[in-house]
Amino acid sequence: MSVFWASPYNLVLGDDLEAKVKAFNSIGESSFSPATSTAFTPATVQTVPAQMATPTRGSLTSSTKVQVNWAAMTTTAETGGSTITSYVLYWD
Repeated sequence: MSVFWASPYNLVLGDDLEAKVKAFNSIGESSFSPATSTAFTPATVQTVPAQMATPTRGSLTSSTKVQVNWAAMTTTAETGGSTITSYVLYWD
């Protein structure tokens, strides 16, 4: 669903989506079905995660090891509505 947050849709986290469908065959096409009922919870647009906060130097950092601390992203606003599956740490 991540395509929905890009152009031309430009939906944002929390925007609701409803769906309808039509069928095609060699003769032609059907009319659209009714849109998903409001009795059902519509799909919610998910987005890329927000930018993470700056990592900090851990108290166990010494001349032989480095400890890096960061806050896990847990809120919907931080995660984009999708569970964070991994983090990547870069250093130079």
